[in-house]
Amino acid sequence: MSTKSGSLDRNALGIWPVAFQSVTFMAPGAAVAYSIYISAQYAGAALSLSVILALIGALFTAISIGELARAIPSAGSFYTYTSRALGTGPGFVVGWSYAFVQLLTAPMLYLIFGFFVSNIIQQYLHIDTSWAIWVVFAVALVTYLTYRSVRTSARTGMWLGAFEVVVFTALAITLIVIAGKSNTVAVFNPHLSLVHTGGGWAGVFQGMIYCIQAFVGFEAAVALSEETGDPRNVTKAVVAATALIGIFYVLTTYAGTVGWGLSRMSSFFQNPDPWHVLASHAWGIGWIIVFLAVMNSFIANTNASSTSATRVLFAMGRTGALPRALATVHPVFRSPKVAVLTQAVVSIVVALLLGMAIQPLNGYVMLGTLVTVTMIAIYLITNITCIVHYSTEGKAQRSVFKHIVAPIVGIAFFVPPLFASVYPVPNYPANLAAPMILAWAVIGTIVYFFLKTRRPEAVQAARRVFVEGD
Repeated sequence: MSTKSGSLDRNALGIWPVAFQSVTFMAPGAAVAYSIYISAQYAGAALSLSVILALIGALFTAISIGELARAIPSAGSFYTYTSRALGTGPGFVVGWSYAFVQLLTAPMLYLIFGFFVSNIIQQYLHIDTSWAIWVVFAVALVTYLTYRSVRTSARTGMWLGAFEVVVFTALAITLIVIAGKSNTVAVFNPHLSLVHTGGGWAGVFQGMIYCIQAFVGFEAAVALSEETGDPRNVTKAVVAATALIGIFYVLTTYAGTVGWGLSRMSSFFQNPDPWHVLASHAWGIGWIIVFLAVMNSFIANTNASSTSATRVLFAMGRTGALPRALATVHPVFRSPKVAVLTQAVVSIVVALLLGMAIQPLNGYVMLGTLVTVTMIAIYLITNITCIVHYSTEGKAQRSVFKHIVAPIVGIAFFVPPLFASVYPVPNYPANLAAPMILAWAVIGTIVYFFLKTRRPEAVQAARRVFVEGD
């Protein structure tokens, strides 16, 4: 038996499981091996500069998001924040877009997981296994973790996340030591990018898109606002996770660049698995540890993204903006049962169909671009939301730095990559993302006006904060 429109497991989590919800959603190991790796085709040897700019934008945006989570603790996160500050119309479209992103993040990761594992097995064991088999395996495992309870999924994610960070940090330090006199600050020169427009800055900004993809999920802890005893834990967790993983990305990207060679970075993206090459060079047979770390990272990431996605679906179902069945809570595990199963079905259908249509790696790039560009737009709106909230409803608690300066800096650093996502026109299949995002937003707007006319209480409910005891 299930509980309709029940409550999530209040006080289930402390600060560390909450922080690692953000860490594992960013999937640091997989992000280094595949997200930031894609950036190399644009940023070249200036890849570390792209990472630093993405870090600055993410860190200041994390402050904005953390402050909104403290003031408005809700599993609906961006959906609720925007509805409270900017109105139900923008709030619904943001929630609609965020739910879209959350639903597509898991299949994106399942695709690259299937591609990665099947390729490694074929290359070293000479056994052909279909990528689709590994997709199904990953979906089953992650669905089990998220269905059981938030304690199971969050604490599993915490240990998985710690393992991948330790492994890649050790590899990065090894590569830097081996590089010796090749270590240089020249990696921060935009002229070393592979797109020379604007003195190389065009390549740096285009590279930022996939570096930001590596940061997408830093806000994931806010989806657990209703399942932590103290909402301030969420604020601390979001900022701490962003800073920690940002430093990790700078370290590993720098190590990968000097390890590969600045003059050879044009070939970095052309290699299907450059981090395997670097690991073999540095550790020999120890590359297997890096393989396990990347595989672990994919599972941890899909676990975290599914946890976050199901909370957004739960919140929108609870208000009636989406079918109310999504707000069904398991009576024992206190997990959003129907939302978890919905996420699993969407993930496996999208991953298998897209992988068969355009191949797993192309599917990953397309979904990755779509997810990242949408999230950049949401981050920009959230920074504006922070300014508006603390200038109106939360004015009594306003801090000039946290609620004015930080959001403005976040906006300033995220506008260039948003522009670069459409001009110069990205390569196929990344060029498919912008029209798909626009189409989804238009559909969301139509749905909003339909709900406003037929079920106005559903869109108004988004302004509420659903925390027991309030």
